Amino acid sequence: MTVDVILNEWHTGMRIRHIAHCRAATYYTCLNRVFGIPVVIFSTIVGTTAFARMDADVPNTTVRVMFGILSISAAVLAALQTFFNFAELAEKHRIFAARYGCLRRDIEHEQAFPPAADALSDLMTTLEKSWNALDESAPSLPQRIYDRAQAEVERERGRLAPRPRAWRDLPGGEGVN
Repeated sequence: MTVDVILNEWHTGMRIRHIAHCRAATYYTCLNRVFGIPVVIFSTIVGTTAFARMDADVPNTTVRVMFGILSISAAVLAALQTFFNFAELAEKHRIFAARYGCLRRDIEHEQAFPPAADALSDLMTTLEKSWNALDESAPSLPQRIYDRAQAEVERERGRLAPRPRAWRDLPGGEGVN
C-alpha cells in the first residue's frame, strides 16, 4: 500500500468516527431530555399538589392513585437518568468528535502539503499513535450510529448508491408519493 492509499483510508476512518461521535452526542442529549423533562414535569405536579393539599384531605381515590403513579414515575425516570448518565455520555462524545475531527484535519493537511520523504515515517507513526490513543479512550459508539456514519461517508466517496429520499426515487416508483 502506498502512503496516499493509507492516508485516504485513515481519513475515511477519522471521518466516520467524527460523524458517529457527533451523532452519538446528539442521541444522548435527546435521551437526557426524554428522561429529564418528564421528571421535572411530574415532580413539579406532585410537589405542587402535595403542597396545595397539605391541609385538605383528598377523599378521591382516583386522584390519590394518579398522583402516586406520577410520583413513582418521576422517581423511576430520575433513577434511570442518573444511572445511564446521558448528559455525561453526550459530553464525552462531543469531546471525542472534536478530537477525531482535529486528527482528520491533520490528515487533510498532510495530504494537501505532503512532507519530505524523510519526515513521512515520523508523520505516519505520530498519526497512528494519536489515532490509537483516541480509540483506547473514546466512549463506545452504538453500532447502528457507527453503521449509519460509515454508510454516509461511503456514499460521499461513491462506494454506495445514494439512499432514495422517497418512493418516487426508487426504480419503478415514478409518480408514487
